[in-house]
Amino acid sequence: KSKTAFYLTKPTPILITRDPASNHVVIKPCTQEHTIVQIYLQTKTAILDCFVTISDIVHSDRLIYCLAGILFCASSPHPFGGSKSRPGYTSYSGTTIRTLLDFIVSSSYEAYWSCRGRHSIDAIINGVNRVLDLHDGGKNKRLTDELVLKGMNRASVKVSVISTHLQYTGVNEEELTVVYFTAREVQQNVDSESDFAAKLN
Repeated sequence: KSKTAFYLTKPTPILITRDPASNHVVIKPCTQEHTIVQIYLQTKTAILDCFVTISDIVHSDRLIYCLAGILFCASSPHPFGGSKSRPGYTSYSGTTIRTLLDFIVSSSYEAYWSCRGRHSIDAIINGVNRVLDLHDGGKNKRLTDELVLKGMNRASVKVSVISTHLQYTGVNEEELTVVYFTAREVQQNVDSESDFAAKLN
């Protein structure tokens, strides 16, 4: 049974931003007052700005589903993880890629502001940067395909085939074939990614 730690100290105002030098997201303290809407918007913009830099090989939608594939597992920190029977990500009820990113960002900040520690924010940062690293130069195609399928299915987009616009577009033709996975293949990778997510706690 999972346990959530609560902290008595008021959370420090922070913001997830893009580091242009590394094209990764990082945390920085808020130097001026921001509304909740501004924090959400700037964080989503930072993530999408990172993703757009590799838009020559993949659509940003693929990267968001891949991010969900990393975060949406029972061993992830609150608000994504939890009990195996009902992990936190099952509270997502959206139907579009936009609402999926909204959920990831807003629920992470809400967990942070409710004095549950910075685990949810760190999970986003580690997840986004891992997505970028995995897609660097078109490498790790099979692994990222599996994560995309996992993210889509756990976001209630029940599919077994990755659609054309979510495939790589900047790699060799033989790499662009439609990819199918058996339940066993997907589960094997789910297990390995669960191990990675557990390290985020």
